Amino acid sequence: MNRFVLIFLALLSLESCAPTQRLAKTSTPSGPFCGCEGPPAPAYLVYFDWNKVSLRPSYKARIAEAAAESRSSHSNSIYVWGYTDSSGSATYNQLLSIRRAKTVADELVADGVPRSELRIRGYGAGHQLQPTGPNVRSPSNRLVEIVLQ
Repeated sequence: MNRFVLIFLALLSLESCAPTQRLAKTSTPSGPFCGCEGPPAPAYLVYFDWNKVSLRPSYKARIAEAAAESRSSHSNSIYVWGYTDSSGSATYNQLLSIRRAKTVADELVADGVPRSELRIRGYGAGHQLQPTGPNVRSPSNRLVEIVLQ
């Protein structure tokens, strides 16, 4: 089992466009997170309860808004990046961040976004909005970021 997790994590690290430490603090669109060249990319943030992957009803509307924007702007790629706070083990947080990203991706697909346009990645507690020490439950770090490009 551990070998599978390590191989899976290694494959995830091959993503070419990774976020920086600068995450948007609001739900308003902001610049690109990956350092890629080009105009600012709209970003939407979806927050989660501690140790949960279920969507709060209020965030379904935000995801629907992101889906509508992707259609109107003809986005080629939609990045869905999951994060966690620092409570729990690194391995568990990595898998939790992927599960959160998949939950949001599934909702985007339900809202009409082709799955082929989605790029899903989990970062665990590796990139935090509010850097904390180990084993800290921080609501601001339990999120999924949707970036349209």
